[in-house]
Amino acid sequence: RESKSLGFNVSQLKYRCELPSEGSKMDDSADFLAVLGNAEEGETVVGSVEFGLVSDPRYGKWVYINGVNVKDAWQKKGVAAAMLTRLLAYIKLGWPGVTGAYLLVGSSEKFVRSLYEKLGFVKKGKPFSYNGYAYRFNSSHAEALPTDLPLIDMQLPFTNDPYDAVVLAELFSPTTG
Repeated sequence: RESKSLGFNVSQLKYRCELPSEGSKMDDSADFLAVLGNAEEGETVVGSVEFGLVSDPRYGKWVYINGVNVKDAWQKKGVAAAMLTRLLAYIKLGWPGVTGAYLLVGSSEKFVRSLYEKLGFVKKGKPFSYNGYAYRFNSSHAEALPTDLPLIDMQLPFTNDPYDAVVLAELFSPTTG
């Protein structure tokens, strides 16, 4: 998708995991980044997706997406969709034991909800007054994820945040999911 105002196509951005010097916001999490430029000339981070792995014996292994952030000047230009698509593709290819990904969205965020739905996230319920969405790696949307991605150094850290596990249980308990 091309943005005329910035003169770029999202495929021109580089997508990678955060460097150790860039740090994580959430305990035991990682950030997947969209960056403009290169290491030699300098990079500008234009977007990030914070994520961590949650495992529950009842529901399996899931990636909790704690936040998707895009700098103001880059919003509504396809950056969030491109980052999420690539992150989901890397996880599906690298960790076949992971069932899917889940996230929470505020009720007033209609544009964001429509983006997640377009990518294949399905509404699962309303834990803690948020809209809960899940993306399964055995879905038709996941079958269409790119498989010809460049190699990157990527880890899938387990998050020990009890809130993330509670959200997973709320989304997939027999009464909600």
